Amino acid sequence: MKTLEQMTNEQLTYLKQKWSAEAKELDRDIVRSEVRLTSRLSRQEMDQSEIDALKVDLANAESLLTHLVNTSAPQEMIDKQRALVDKIMIEVETESKGRNVLTDEEAYLQQVGIDELKLQKQYREDKITEIDTILAA
Repeated sequence: MKTLEQMTNEQLTYLKQKWSAEAKELDRDIVRSEVRLTSRLSRQEMDQSEIDALKVDLANAESLLTHLVNTSAPQEMIDKQRALVDKIMIEVETESKGRNVLTDEEAYLQQVGIDELKLQKQYREDKITEIDTILAA
């Protein structure tokens, strides 16, 4: 196998163009992957804050239900409050189960994938620089 120094200018130009195109594609892949990871992480944070807000609503509704029962409020009011507690409880369960949770391991693996893409891009850029040096000589 020939080294870069042994190749013709045409061969070097071809390799440079090929690696330049690959580096651009890798750059797009890096950006897409970073955006996807950042988006999933921020969506997960928002989802958790929604669940936390529902839990606060549930605690308040349960507290009011307890107060209504303890003060012998009319049964109709107690029933309405109990229905509200049940509804919020179902929402909390649905939100908690229905979320696509990104584990720490998954986030780390996605970041490793991004780092690998960056290394591939850097390797091609280094080879392009090497070719430029040879062509300039």
